[in-house]
Amino acid sequence: MLLATKLRALVTSGFGEIPITAAGGFGDGAALVAGRSAYVMRGESEHRMLGPALAWAGRRGATGVHLLVQDRESAGHLARRARLFNHPIAVWSINGRDLDPVTPIGVGGHQPPSPAAVELSALVTRAGARVCIEHGVVTGELLGLEIARVVQEPSGGGVRIEVGVGAHDREAFRILHGEMPSEEALRDVVQTVSRYRQAGAEPHPLGQLVPERWLREKVLSGEVEALAGYQLERAQGTVPRKSVKDVLPAFAVGTSPESTPTVVAMSVGVDLDLVPLAADAREQLATGSDLVILVPERDAHPATRRLAGLLCEPARVMTVSDSWREPPR
Repeated sequence: MLLATKLRALVTSGFGEIPITAAGGFGDGAALVAGRSAYVMRGESEHRMLGPALAWAGRRGATGVHLLVQDRESAGHLARRARLFNHPIAVWSINGRDLDPVTPIGVGGHQPPSPAAVELSALVTRAGARVCIEHGVVTGELLGLEIARVVQEPSGGGVRIEVGVGAHDREAFRILHGEMPSEEALRDVVQTVSRYRQAGAEPHPLGQLVPERWLREKVLSGEVEALAGYQLERAQGTVPRKSVKDVLPAFAVGTSPESTPTVVAMSVGVDLDLVPLAADAREQLATGSDLVILVPERDAHPATRRLAGLLCEPARVMTVSDSWREPPR
């Protein structure tokens, strides 16, 4: 209620007394239509509001979208992604009772991992996991699930491998098995996770986390018929993953069977911010390339297809069977 009142006040202050024709909730925020434009605010996760705002506005026939953002950094990233759409989108930074136009900001660089961190990654490989380096962080993954991470010693004097699924699990594992050799610990975790992260396994949280990264492993191993003939390798998006529970697309970059440069964004579940994140990643990985968005059939939401068509360089939405995790028949 407070955000809805604040939104109305900001719209009136910034744009005048425009008749409001629709209003409603927007997740933990608020949105309204005044004139031919939608005005949207969000309480949290502002950096993920562009896609949902476009979908909300589209359902109500608004021809323009105004994002009112409290966090300046989030506003800069949203303005960068907004430029990728062939649709009127304005991003405003909330400054007290005023609205300031926002200048897009770049993605920002990350320091590459240290040679010592890369050297430790050999343990990950020997234990049967896959080394993954994204945003300067070295991790070990099993079918897309992070089971180990190379971290800096608190003293700053070196690096070590922490074993476990997520930060809390790594901390618990270190307390209980601090003296266990890293490679032996890794092998134990690989064995445990493997039981649940395979086709036909009994339901378990280890089999449900980061399904989009598991789908990427299926694509790269050639098990997804929709992308047969594509030559792809893993790639990172523009948003670092802070937790194994984060919902973010998994990316790959390479070429199509016709040798066309291609970026593939994979997602499981309906994520209305998938298209902006995918387009943003394409700009960083291979500007001007084809963009393929791959989702299970049940997750090919009409809003996702509509947003893919609104891009200045439209994306193709492709699907994989909903049973992609089940054993082949």
